Amino acid sequence: ARSSGRPSLGVQACKTVLHKMVPRLIELRQSDYTAVVGPYHDNGLFANVLQVYDLLLFSKPESVVLVDWRRRGGEEHFQYGPPGLDLWTHLFANTDRCRSVSGREEDLAGSVNIPSRINCVFLNMLRGYLWTLPKHDFDHLRKAYAEAGSVLQVSAIIEARLGKVRGPWNTGCYTVGVHKRLDTPEVVACQLSQRMPGSQEFIAKARQLLHAVTCDRRALFLATDDALAVEAFQEAFPPGGPVELFCREVKRTEGGLRADGIDNEVHRSACGAVDAED
Repeated sequence: ARSSGRPSLGVQACKTVLHKMVPRLIELRQSDYTAVVGPYHDNGLFANVLQVYDLLLFSKPESVVLVDWRRRGGEEHFQYGPPGLDLWTHLFANTDRCRSVSGREEDLAGSVNIPSRINCVFLNMLRGYLWTLPKHDFDHLRKAYAEAGSVLQVSAIIEARLGKVRGPWNTGCYTVGVHKRLDTPEVVACQLSQRMPGSQEFIAKARQLLHAVTCDRRALFLATDDALAVEAFQEAFPPGGPVELFCREVKRTEGGLRADGIDNEVHRSACGAVDAED
C-alpha cells in the first residue's frame, strides 16, 4: 500500500509487461531486420544507457545497434550538451555491434526502432523489483547483461580522463565505487521501501568494503547528483587520510522540490557533456 496517490506497483508492473515489454520482445525476436535503432528518450542519462543494454541483450546478435543521442532541443530531462551534440560518440567508441547512427544513415534501411527501455525492472517505478528476484535468476540476469554489454568501449576522451586518475597508481590500489541517488520525492517513490538511504548509510557500507581487504592504497569513487552527499563524503574521507576520495566537480543539486513543485533533479535543467562524463 502506498500513500503517494499513484497506481500500485503490482498493477503497473503487469500493465508494463503486457503492453510494452512483451510486444517489444516479440518484435525483436520475430521481425526481419539488420539493425536496431535506439533513439534517446527524454529521461536521465543512465535510463538511456539501460535502453542500450536492453537492445544489446534482446536484439539478434548478428544485427547492429544504432544509437541516436543527438539532442534536438526542447527536452525536459535529456539535456546533456548543446543540441546536435552526438553524445554517444563523445562517451563511447563505435564498434561493429554498437555504434552511433550519425554518419551511418544508410544502415537505417531494414531497421526496427525501439524508443525506450524494454526490461520492466529497468523502468523507474519498477526498478525496486530487481532486488526481489531469486538469487539464481538475479545472477543469470547480471551475467547476461554483462556479456551483452561487453562490446561497449569508452571513447578516447573518457579513456584519457581515466588515465589521468589512474596514472600515479601502482597495481596494488583497491577501489570502491559509490553511486548515491539524489533524494527527491520521485526517487523515493521508486523504492520498494519508500525511503532513500542517507549519505551516512552509504559511507558506512563503503567503509565496510574498503576495510574488507588488506591493501597499501585504497580509493573511493563517488558518483552522485547530490551536493549534500559530496559534503558528507568529503568530511568522512578527508585529504591525506587512508582512503583517497575521487569526486569530480560537476553539476549537482540538494534534491527535494523546486519552487514550482517539480523534483529538483540535475537533468531538469541544461547540463554539459562533462556532467554526462561523470
